[in-house]
Amino acid sequence: MIARTGPGQASRTAHAAKALRAGELEERRKTLLDAPEAGMVWEPGEEAWENKLAAQKTRPAAAWSA
Repeated sequence: MIARTGPGQASRTAHAAKALRAGELEERRKTLLDAPEAGMVWEPGEEAWENKLAAQKTRPAAAWSA
């Protein structure tokens, strides 16, 4: 997960992700963290892949044939 704001945010978000995987994260807290303004990234690898895929989709078809 990627911390988007403030010092200490990385450890708090890592703790939240660990609690979610263990089934120990309260639903109320997960709902708050899922809000767009919270900036929580549960799976950074998946987010990076989606961002790269979106960037590739914007390339013109001519760029694919070299």
